[in-house]
Amino acid sequence: MLTPFQKLLYNGFGSRKVLVAASGPCLRTFDYSSGHIISRWSYLDLDAPAGNKSSDLHDEDDAPPRKKHKIDSGNASDSVSTEILIENGSGRQKPRRNGFAAPCITHLTATADGRHVVIISGEDKAIRVLEMTEEGGLHQFSKRVLPKRPSALTLTPEDQILCADKFGDVYSMPLLGQTIEKASNVDMQDQEPPIDELFKPAATSKTVHTKHNLRILELQQKQKKTKKASTTELQFEHNLILGHVSLLTDIASVRLQTPEGRSRTYILTSDRDEHIRVSRSVPQAHIIENFCLGHEQFVNKIHVPSWQPGTLISGGGDDYLLVWDWRTGTIRDKLDLKSLLAQSQTNTGETTTFPISVSGIWSVETMSGSGSIIIACEKMNGLFTFALSSEGQIIIGQSIFKQLSHNVLDVAIVQHEQRIVVSLDIMHRPGSGEITAAHDHSSFVVVLHLQSDGTWEEMKELIAVNTHAQQTKEVLTESLDPTVWSGVFYNAEHLRKRGPLADAEEEL
Repeated sequence: MLTPFQKLLYNGFGSRKVLVAASGPCLRTFDYSSGHIISRWSYLDLDAPAGNKSSDLHDEDDAPPRKKHKIDSGNASDSVSTEILIENGSGRQKPRRNGFAAPCITHLTATADGRHVVIISGEDKAIRVLEMTEEGGLHQFSKRVLPKRPSALTLTPEDQILCADKFGDVYSMPLLGQTIEKASNVDMQDQEPPIDELFKPAATSKTVHTKHNLRILELQQKQKKTKKASTTELQFEHNLILGHVSLLTDIASVRLQTPEGRSRTYILTSDRDEHIRVSRSVPQAHIIENFCLGHEQFVNKIHVPSWQPGTLISGGGDDYLLVWDWRTGTIRDKLDLKSLLAQSQTNTGETTTFPISVSGIWSVETMSGSGSIIIACEKMNGLFTFALSSEGQIIIGQSIFKQLSHNVLDVAIVQHEQRIVVSLDIMHRPGSGEITAAHDHSSFVVVLHLQSDGTWEEMKELIAVNTHAQQTKEVLTESLDPTVWSGVFYNAEHLRKRGPLADAEEEL
């Protein structure tokens, strides 16, 4: 049995329509039409013997794994995995596993053409680019390790990777990057003076006469070597383009047409300190156009609808959403989520006592040039949906809250069908992230279709995804521990400031 999917992605590349689903440290691809499993990619296989790695499943979990052949980097086009050599300067990492045997996938996105999938895992601070085959399989193309834990990810219209870390720095790097050969590393080392030449202590092993002094000398030499190694720069192509003085939570890249007919790209970033910054794109990302200031709590998610590129929707730890004209930093509209939730729960008899934390914002464009905005909140078994006027005003339809059977984890957009695939948390009771419930293994995902009146209708599709997820024989050791999975599914509320820091800000 599989665990719930903390991340979902629809990808139309190749001969199949593919649904990519992340469950802990594993990625699976499903045929969107039939729901059958196509392939599996896992962090657990990276350190396993080559014969034990499985990638393409051919719709059968117990089929023999396909053997991989490692090919010289000169034939990169034929290689199953061309890995960019990136290691921390110290050569050592102590990832925080959070109860897992491998890093969990925290971010998942794909290029516009669908040829490559980009993922982030927080514990090992790595960005990985996976190549998707025509059949829907995934093979690792590159791995890049950042100095700090990544916290946000997006791709620019030019397919540049923009990645932010928890210290507020934003890096730009090419999608495919450049492979660094071992030989080039040797050349780089030859150009630098040996550590012994950089640091020559007055004492040597021949001049000390006690075990105590010899031990001190060894510690001094070791400390100097560690300091030298820690100053080694990242060994891959990258640019530090901008920074916040707070934990960066989300990032978006937007391209606008100027009145002169030229296109200009902007970078929008949000952080834990209620800020939304509008910057120019590379190479002028240091230039700040303006700020969007109006939130009182952390801003966790920002989103720009495709049909209104001048409009920004933001949400986080506040009880409301804000709609912006981000070019001027002015608020166009405000939506009180708490009152709408209370109104919907009056009809169902449910009550929500925990603070609202927006965990996702998406949009689906219609043929008429408008669309629907979709909002998910942490530990909430439903979705807020509404439309936008041409002026960016919120239009509330017949039903703004779509009730679902379980808490929402993620949403994948199937734009050409005006549908969404919703990942559900079957491990916790609806409306809670703390209390376990009897697992309903028939509801891993649900498909919703946008109707002409703006409402969403549940479709009886992708039933095979739920069926195959139940029948798979792979079971992670953490599968039956909802406490461990709660930290994977629900992390937005951890951004809320508490204690003396929050009290001090309230007094200002």
